[in-house]
Amino acid sequence: MWKNHFKIAFRNLLKYKGYSSINLLGLAFSMALCMVMLLFVREQLSRDDFHANGDRIYRVISHVQFPNNKMDLATSPKGMAEALQSTYTGIEQAITMRRLSSNGTAGDRTFALRGLFVEPGFFDLFSFPLRHGDAATALSTPNGVILSQEKAQAFFGDENPLGKSISIQDGGDFIVTGVLAKQTRRTHLQFDVLVPLAALPADPTTANSVQEWTNSTFRYYTYFLLEEKARPDQIEQALAEIAAVHYPTDLPGTYSFRLQALDDINLGPNLSNKIGTKAPNELIYAMAALVVLIMLVAGFNYVNLTVARAMKRSLEIGIRKVIGARRLDIVRQMLGEAVFFAFLSATVAVLLLEYLIPAFNSLSVVGTDSLRIDPAALGDPQVYLLFAAFAAVVGLLAGLSPSLILSRAKPVFALQGIGKGQRPTARRVRKTLLILQFALSFIFIAFTLQLQRQVTYMLNEDYGFNREHIINVELQETVSHEAFRNEALALPEVIDVSAASILPLSGEREMTVFQSAFLDKPVGVLYYSVDGHFVPNLGLQIIAGQNFVGTPDKQLLLNEAAAQRLGFADPEAAIGQRISSGDGAELTVMGVVKNFHFESLGNAIEPLILTYKPELFSYANVRVQAGSAPAVAQKLEQIWRALDKVHPFRYAFFDAQIEANYAEYADSIRLLGLTSGLVVLIAGLGLLGIATYKIEAKTKEIGIRKVLGASVASVVNLLSMDFFKLVLWANVLAGPVAWLLLQATMQQFAFRVGIGWWVFAVAGGLALLIALLTVATQAVRAALANPVESLRYE
Repeated sequence: MWKNHFKIAFRNLLKYKGYSSINLLGLAFSMALCMVMLLFVREQLSRDDFHANGDRIYRVISHVQFPNNKMDLATSPKGMAEALQSTYTGIEQAITMRRLSSNGTAGDRTFALRGLFVEPGFFDLFSFPLRHGDAATALSTPNGVILSQEKAQAFFGDENPLGKSISIQDGGDFIVTGVLAKQTRRTHLQFDVLVPLAALPADPTTANSVQEWTNSTFRYYTYFLLEEKARPDQIEQALAEIAAVHYPTDLPGTYSFRLQALDDINLGPNLSNKIGTKAPNELIYAMAALVVLIMLVAGFNYVNLTVARAMKRSLEIGIRKVIGARRLDIVRQMLGEAVFFAFLSATVAVLLLEYLIPAFNSLSVVGTDSLRIDPAALGDPQVYLLFAAFAAVVGLLAGLSPSLILSRAKPVFALQGIGKGQRPTARRVRKTLLILQFALSFIFIAFTLQLQRQVTYMLNEDYGFNREHIINVELQETVSHEAFRNEALALPEVIDVSAASILPLSGEREMTVFQSAFLDKPVGVLYYSVDGHFVPNLGLQIIAGQNFVGTPDKQLLLNEAAAQRLGFADPEAAIGQRISSGDGAELTVMGVVKNFHFESLGNAIEPLILTYKPELFSYANVRVQAGSAPAVAQKLEQIWRALDKVHPFRYAFFDAQIEANYAEYADSIRLLGLTSGLVVLIAGLGLLGIATYKIEAKTKEIGIRKVLGASVASVVNLLSMDFFKLVLWANVLAGPVAWLLLQATMQQFAFRVGIGWWVFAVAGGLALLIALLTVATQAVRAALANPVESLRYE
């Protein structure tokens, strides 16, 4: 029986080539796009699921609350692991880690290294297998390091790396004691090298036990393995006790700690100081929602086209019923054909994945290698099982409605031809699905247009500082910023050079506490360390007071928000006032600069203090004449090589950096635009199927009308008006929904464009235009047909 069903399905596939191609490509592309998103979500959800004791591994995370400001950190104080083990006995192993970012050199080969300082118990917690070396002893000596397989290959080629020497910049010389096996599973712990924590140079920010606990920019990570019968809630209580001991109530701000399970790290809150990168939760949820929406639209389209095509087979179904076919047999046949077609579409979708996965991985919204889909996933049998299950579900759901509708038709009507005896329910189902398809199309188009406006606004808005014709050069401790400035200013194309610890819009943050005479207690405020050239070079506007004067190590500048946060009535009132910083220094307010956007336009402008600490300078801002930046960059590299023989020259154009910061938004819009286009295309295909079916059902009526003198225009109007009304209803229903959703979405941006009325006009107009063009092509062809042939049609 099933053999007969599939044979008939294949014959129908060849007989109705137009319908089959439309249905096949629409469903295949929808499935391929959904599978790309599902693979992305699957990889994000499966991070760190390979560790043997993963269900008992936790991390300590920190919450620091200042008045009107807070920080949620993936890091914790340096002494947290020791304090936990002494406070609670249910911990099997606890380790402390710290990030490492440096350069490594072996012989004449130098490469950038991203690593971790770890304690010897690292492999007691995490199940990273070694290709070379012994995990139990590889980290037992301070000068032993473990390399990833990729970095070992880069440094030493095909030689056995064990026992080889490697020098880590600002870290010393080490011996390779282990090489990790190639990592094929996703993890939040992203590293090229593991270095013993004992080899970490002394940290001036935690020089004593007090600073170890009160430095608000915690730099250490605390992970631990619970004993099998231990209770996490008891650890939470121990953390509260530790906070009470080390943070008395008279300290500025409040400090608290809590646990984060290993499997919650990737889908947990977005924390500062996190190791590596994680996909934003919003992106993962959006991908999952898009999968559902795309398959809903594709399913609606499949149902409509299947019903429209199946109605042309009513004679076949009538004959089957006359010769004894039961309703169950008809349902089984139609479902079998639907599943067969879905599997055929899935096969085409697999082929499309070869092109879609690289295209998806190139999006900036995906970003680093840790977030990209591994192309090797196409060789994973589980992926094909997922495809098969996906195709089966789609086929069954999409084929269920047509099979139930067609199997109910009475034989006497089915034998009379297309659509005879069709119940009003079937017509209502088709109209409802069509309205839903175009309503979703309206919403997607409106979202794409509005969010594109927002991204354009964010890229072109005045940030309150110069960003054009500026080259940002990374500084190193080995090069004096003044020496580099003097050499750069000797170039005729260079206008000015300044230095800063952090670049505006870079996403980096540093916070410390400040106290003024107008406040009862200190407050936490973000700060940049800059030189006296920073304000004029970046074109910041001083609205009260003046810039740094002379030696500015005891001076500071405030933005308007900081002046308000520190309790001053107005900018002028702040000038000359003394401010105490967290390290006990007394500083004088020299000036107040106008608020500028040093963070994304998605965020409100926060208080910011500009201080002068040359030891923190990380970037030189070189402003050049228009059009000279590429040439100047080459000359700056020559200057750098003369000043620093060790560190590579690293630079970026400021405007390009800012655009890169918003690339995630831009690529999200591209993805949404692609989805919108697909939804509209599928809706149009569904409308084409229904229009073709309806026009074929009215073929004889059209012939009679033409014989009686009907014009082509009247016939086209007759055939098109019903569809026009359906799409108009879709626009009316979708408009308020789209407005509410856009209102909620735009609230996420502190600085945003308004929702323009034309967004809805364009969305509705496009939907109507697509509908009219789709139906009109079929209607005109039917209206121009020879009425004699139409009257003979059965």
